Amino acid sequence: MVSISLRWPVQTLALLGLCSLVLAGCYPSSGMIPMYDGVEDIDDDDDTDAGDDDSDDDDDSAETVPGYPDWPEDGGGGDDPGAVLFDWSEIPEIHLELSDEAIEFLHEDFEAYNPWNPDQDPFEYTEAAVIYDGLRYEPVGVRLKGQNSARDIYDKAAFKIRFNWAVPGARFLGMKAITLNNMVADTSMMHERIAYRLHREMGNQASRTNHAALYLNGDFYGLYTLIDPVNDQLLERHFEDPTGPLYEGWDVDFRAQYIDQYQHEEGEDDRTMLWGLAEALEGEGPEAIAAAEEFLNYEQFRSWWAVGATIAYFDGYPYTTPGDDYHVYADPLTEQIHFLPWGLDECFSSYNWSVSNVSGIVASRCKDDPECREAWVTRVFETVTVAEEQGWDQWFLEVQEQIAPYVEMDTRKPYTNNQVSSAQNSMESVIDGRREQLESQLLP
Repeated sequence: MVSISLRWPVQTLALLGLCSLVLAGCYPSSGMIPMYDGVEDIDDDDDTDAGDDDSDDDDDSAETVPGYPDWPEDGGGGDDPGAVLFDWSEIPEIHLELSDEAIEFLHEDFEAYNPWNPDQDPFEYTEAAVIYDGLRYEPVGVRLKGQNSARDIYDKAAFKIRFNWAVPGARFLGMKAITLNNMVADTSMMHERIAYRLHREMGNQASRTNHAALYLNGDFYGLYTLIDPVNDQLLERHFEDPTGPLYEGWDVDFRAQYIDQYQHEEGEDDRTMLWGLAEALEGEGPEAIAAAEEFLNYEQFRSWWAVGATIAYFDGYPYTTPGDDYHVYADPLTEQIHFLPWGLDECFSSYNWSVSNVSGIVASRCKDDPECREAWVTRVFETVTVAEEQGWDQWFLEVQEQIAPYVEMDTRKPYTNNQVSSAQNSMESVIDGRREQLESQLLP
């Protein structure tokens, strides 16, 4: 079982301390997160002005959005739903409102969770409201998320929010859902935002990312990575035919004993391509690669793998045994599998792990074939060049400066501000020295 360290927000500690002096309006010492009555004080609960809009308007109340289907046309939809949330120029503030019953439900759901033997969907949704940009959306569904990163609601939980939970057609800024990652395994608090952007720059089918400041019942709850869920909406943006099966890879590989363990996410659960790829990779050498290309877009896989090598991502496929932290989409149009990135919190590793030291069979067969390996090495250095030309060192500085006030505010993070600074320095060193390190590993 994961060891959980409970961390209390400053506001809650102060409130509990006053209970011995003031009886009226106090919450019991059971640890219930305080609720606020309505939304009129959602911007007045913290002394810092990080993220404030500097407005002189005295009316901070949020307008209650009518029930679906009367939710407003609020800038979403079209070909780029939720684009405003992923605009890197601003960190959005998202307010989540939970009843006492919902908080207790999430707490009990976490208490019952076993990360070493999780069900396919280990956490369940409960009702919530979301307040964003002065508008209140309800009812929406919220649940905890994560495997080793899962945390209790009284700690720093990670969340999935479904806006179509109560009504299938409901949308928020055109989106069905958002994911809020708690970054408990990323002490820099920056990995995912940079890593996913590089995937997108290289043309890979990757989620959009930003940071978000999350408020819970009026109190600042923490800084999060805001991430596009890998769902049918993401498939619609990246594939001409988005109706095929989507699977999550969680401790699985393309070997016969694992195919039934891929977690089905979208589309019809047809594993024909997965089985075909596994059978093709039972061979070796160029013959195996040729056979596998009937079921796998190897060019796309090499691009996906090349980004993983460039960002020093050794926590997932193809570097772990068996592999995890990825999705695969079986494209019905091309009848080939595509790899999609996921779970990029533990990357930019500072240790000099060889990017050729792989375990996943898809990469292993490529590495053992001289032509395939050469094509992958070429793609690695194309990726480094794009990263340098697009200024990933400047991405780093921009994000570091942007999140600094929220890092200070985040008292729930399981590391100190000094540890954040140290991890960010280490990440910057990896970015600055990555080309030289890869040249030493991959070139004669």
